Amino acid sequence: MYAAGSSAGFILTGGRSSRMGTDKALLPFGDGLLVDYMAAQVTGAAGSACLVGQPERYVHLEYPAIADLFPGIGPLGGIVTALSAARAEWNLIVPCDMPGLPKGALDRILEAARGSTADSVIPCVGSHLQPVCAAYRHSALAGLHRAIEDGVRALHKAVEYVQVQRLEFKHENWFQNLNTREEWSEFQVTHARW
Repeated sequence: MYAAGSSAGFILTGGRSSRMGTDKALLPFGDGLLVDYMAAQVTGAAGSACLVGQPERYVHLEYPAIADLFPGIGPLGGIVTALSAARAEWNLIVPCDMPGLPKGALDRILEAARGSTADSVIPCVGSHLQPVCAAYRHSALAGLHRAIEDGVRALHKAVEYVQVQRLEFKHENWFQNLNTREEWSEFQVTHARW
């Protein structure tokens, strides 16, 4: 059904950004927007980048976008939406608000995925899984969809429905979501090269 080793990239943009007070994907970043930077990282690793969220918010951008099939339930709904639309065997899925993540980390996740027999390859730092930034094989769709049907909303609980290969990383700050104005300001100061 899928070409061996084929991959695609998805960026989760469906959050309410309530603590930030504005759409995080559209925050100014570098020479463009935060979503531009994340899309470049994901495309560089996976060959494509599709936004998952509310397409009407992003019509002025150059990226394909699909509507979240499960708005309001968090990243789990976005991941199931991405896998429902996916045409690749492996799908690199990242949130729009993780700019500390280097492309090399995304390359490593996909490289591990292409050699894996699991449904997902999920980074972990120590004992902490990072399932919002991971590679999901199309076969993960059934289990994650079943989790939603069972009333599960927490992504770290939903991944118990699929076979997970853990991929150890040492840098927890790479996987930091920027949720507040304070976190955003601090990130910009500590990453002044942007």
